Amino acid sequence: MRVRIGVGVALLLVGVTGGAWWLLPSAALPTTPEGLLAVRMAGERWYAVQLRHRPVGHYRTVAERTRDGFRFFSELEFALTAGPATRMEDELVFGAAPPHRLVLARHGRFADGSAKATVNLADGVARIEEDGTVRETEADFDFDLAGYLALERWLQAAPRRPGQTHAVQSVDFDRLALRRTVWRVHETGAAPGGSVVVGRDGRLDETRIHLDADLVPERLALPPLFTIDRVASADMALAWRDAEGVGGPPFAAGWWLAPATPGIDRPDELTRLVLAASEALPWPGESEMVGGEVRLIGDSLRTRPATERELEAGTEATLTYPADAPEVHAVALRATAGLDDARQRANALTLFVHSHLSYREQVSLRTVHDTLRDRVGDCSEFADVLTSLARAAGLPARTVVGIAYSVEQQGFAPHAWNEIAVDGHWHAFDPTWGQTRADATHLPIPDEHFVRTLADWSDVRFRVVEAIRDEHMAPAAPARGL
Repeated sequence: MRVRIGVGVALLLVGVTGGAWWLLPSAALPTTPEGLLAVRMAGERWYAVQLRHRPVGHYRTVAERTRDGFRFFSELEFALTAGPATRMEDELVFGAAPPHRLVLARHGRFADGSAKATVNLADGVARIEEDGTVRETEADFDFDLAGYLALERWLQAAPRRPGQTHAVQSVDFDRLALRRTVWRVHETGAAPGGSVVVGRDGRLDETRIHLDADLVPERLALPPLFTIDRVASADMALAWRDAEGVGGPPFAAGWWLAPATPGIDRPDELTRLVLAASEALPWPGESEMVGGEVRLIGDSLRTRPATERELEAGTEATLTYPADAPEVHAVALRATAGLDDARQRANALTLFVHSHLSYREQVSLRTVHDTLRDRVGDCSEFADVLTSLARAAGLPARTVVGIAYSVEQQGFAPHAWNEIAVDGHWHAFDPTWGQTRADATHLPIPDEHFVRTLADWSDVRFRVVEAIRDEHMAPAAPARGL
């Protein structure tokens, strides 16, 4: 689970730091507006990544203009858990001639000095390498330099007024498609054309990017947790490596635990659970306010209709969920052989993952291929394998994160499980605990709010207000590993 937290944060940081901050050697000025804008923003830059003022990584951007076109490269390296650091690299190459179309894109995820997964896109084909296996799939989309610099071009051309919004596209390497993001102007400098603060448009999204007058990022903040600050040198950006281990990794084992009183016996039998929280803080999941008390609600019998967009996203083969990989497809077919009913196939896949894998806490980045090969993982690996197998079997599925009750620790801790769509509704399954109906202690948190919510609720305690159980529910696995 700790590794998933780190990777999730990394993808979030990459998703909001994809601007074109790069170095141009001496050459004739480009003739296109986007080329001229790039010259204005020229320069290699280093950034220090901090978690609540603690250095945990660095971000670097550099690029070059060659005879063949424009090459952009970025690197994010960080360590949030015990074990080796994780590094993520992105590279985009645009053609030299207008309209400077994207001709090559590359993405890599590395741990312990070795590549865990790489994607290379060229000529409408994506070549994906994971754990020594190679597969190719179609990835044909139209993207150019103007699109890559769309946010900066808009800020350069339009009067900057708080509240203005603009939609831009970027390459989503996980989905092998273009991702649409809407940005909003939050603050502007006193002088026209001066500094500006922008953020992703969303009621609960507090991401902020501070740009100087040349539209170069000076600071990126994901309050109240993460900041990425521009620094003067590589030595300053890389100082976190010397500080690594001071005080232990920020997301070490047991980094978050919310005690519950009284303790919950046989939590696998619970169909409904209501918890009163000791802190009156917003909860992004199902909750209610009673007498000034925040109450969290878990209900294992309730399902939610799946939207068309959710069903479409739940069937995609991605870098994280390689449902189209031949070996993944073969395992899914074997686990569901002879079963036509969707619920039966979902149950069979859940129990297969539970019996096929052995639980072991992970401290380094691992892929679905790694987990299937080694047959070990923690709750995140169990859930990601089930998501991939279910999609390979034609069942819309997704990995869910949140908190769940640990009998051993007598409290709630971070956990990952699954939702699989059956008859148009999302049903919760937990392959780690062998539950074909996840019990009511599973309290989901949207991915984008997960780390921040747990940070805000770091000192919370729960009081059990209501617990309804069904003693006929199948018992959970002997050990409830988280």
